[in-house]
Amino acid sequence: MHLHVWDRCFLLRAQSLVLPVDVRPHKRLSATLIVARGKPFEVTGIGPGPSVHQALFFAPNVPRIGLNAVGADLMILDASIATPAYYQLQPALQPDGVRALTASELERILPLTVGWDMALDCRAAKALFTALVHALGNADAAVPVLDARIEKVMEQVAALPLDELVWPVLARGVGLSESRLRALFSTNLGCAPAQYARWIKTWGAIQLWQKGKSFTEVAHAAGFYDLAHVDHALKELFGMSATAMAVAKGVHYHPCGAE
Repeated sequence: MHLHVWDRCFLLRAQSLVLPVDVRPHKRLSATLIVARGKPFEVTGIGPGPSVHQALFFAPNVPRIGLNAVGADLMILDASIATPAYYQLQPALQPDGVRALTASELERILPLTVGWDMALDCRAAKALFTALVHALGNADAAVPVLDARIEKVMEQVAALPLDELVWPVLARGVGLSESRLRALFSTNLGCAPAQYARWIKTWGAIQLWQKGKSFTEVAHAAGFYDLAHVDHALKELFGMSATAMAVAKGVHYHPCGAE
């Protein structure tokens, strides 16, 4: 498995990938494209039972549980909310849902994946990511202007450790009540402030890990309570805990820096 990671985006390629079914489904604040060139993959959690697909496109905050993609020659493209790639993909999303790609979308995407089973450097991985985004989304989509008060809180979320974020204080700092802050986050970003903060700090933890810090150091620096807390957060992001990532065999991790 090859995992290329940069600023709140990643591209994963694997001949086979199995993410076990958990009791508790997780939700990611990202647009996620899953495509199989080989055997169709099986997912659980998006219907009454397991279902089989060749390609699925998830909107943010859709519950995700298990994935069984043995022999699927799989690719997962993931673009976080508030990134340029996400806004380009947004017109193709089914709001608050998940959908199978159409035949014409697959016809546009699959030719781009020729050679994706070969070793890719960061530049090639980002180029493939961009080509797939443009094939499915709108390359000319503009980044929307967010409410200035929300942007200010987003800056503070990025600057402060998770355990130092006090939402009533942050809300008052931009002249809002806490309930009004939650409403504006929902309108501007489609999520609650606390969920956004956890998401951003998980990505911050990944960046610290890229710099060679241990997962215990990462947990404390990012403001997570302990290693178990960051383990759970990373499992939501990649389907694999920090502990599992550290010992997993056959996982090739490629930190690619800023987008």
